[in-house]
Amino acid sequence: MKTKIRVIHHEALMPFSTGRRACIGEGLARDSMFLFIANTLQRFNIELDPEFPVKSAETLAGLLWTAKKPSQVCVEF
Repeated sequence: MKTKIRVIHHEALMPFSTGRRACIGEGLARDSMFLFIANTLQRFNIELDPEFPVKSAETLAGLLWTAKKPSQVCVEF
């Protein structure tokens, strides 16, 4: 059985507003965030912690796939 997911747009959840009063820096802000995150991820090596192996990859279905059990990661520069 498939469930439909509805997205409800609420005025309070628009960080850059819309219409005539839209933020002119929205594109710059989004591009800057993308470049910052991409650059950060390229500089770090992210791996699963070998001391805590993942025994199963069971997930919970929803809007995002999330793991049932948390796992630990090692982040190296």
